[in-house]
Amino acid sequence: MSTILKKFTTWQFIGFIMGCLGGSIAGQFRSILAGPVLESYGATPALFGIIFMIGPILGVVLPPFIGMWSDRINTPFGRRRPWLLFAAISGFIAYMLFPNLAIVTSWFHLPFGAALLLAAGCIWILDVGFNISNGPYRALIPDNMPPEQHTIANSWMSMASGLGMVIGAGIIPFAKWAFNYTITPPTAFAVGSIALIFGMLITCFTIKETGCCQEEFSAEADTKKKELDTSFVQSVKDFFSSKEVSNCVLWRVSRGRVWLL
Repeated sequence: MSTILKKFTTWQFIGFIMGCLGGSIAGQFRSILAGPVLESYGATPALFGIIFMIGPILGVVLPPFIGMWSDRINTPFGRRRPWLLFAAISGFIAYMLFPNLAIVTSWFHLPFGAALLLAAGCIWILDVGFNISNGPYRALIPDNMPPEQHTIANSWMSMASGLGMVIGAGIIPFAKWAFNYTITPPTAFAVGSIALIFGMLITCFTIKETGCCQEEFSAEADTKKKELDTSFVQSVKDFFSSKEVSNCVLWRVSRGRVWLL
């Protein structure tokens, strides 16, 4: 039996987007300050490219698997919230460590290059956390809100994302202009880590996800399994062999060029 979802109030929407807002603030600090911090650890422009290349790769590989797994698990905390909490906790630790790795490596008498290696690991942990939380976060909308509110919920998330980037980019010059206070990278990353974890905790407590009942979960899992039986290769073959594609797409080689008609 399907559950009738209640409409979210304005306050519930505000609580729902707090995780997105905190993550956006933290992400903006990372975008602005990660380069100077890595440079202080000895990173070269070539290493910048290698380190930051991992994020887009993870963004291609991880989300489909995370989405599938979050659809299939069933815990007392729900299907989505465990992923959000994992991303928030791991991101909090990485943000706190990242600008202070020179101190950490000096404590343990590690070589200078160890700080750069650990810093790259922190960046990758942040990328993994973002890609792990993105799908389950958006899945909270169809899981907990009626269809007529899905567009509104996505608009709230877009607003929170943009507002977080504005706050993250503007807080450093504002503190300098208003209070003549220079926010250092360790302070900025500490603020970002606190915004991330507290925002995500507010979202997790706002969304009263308790997990679907076992019978409904099993039926849904069986349905999804049947839908996934067709392989990716077979789906591609079916697409290109369909009548619509064969009638609408015509490739012609003319004057050394390939034209799509």
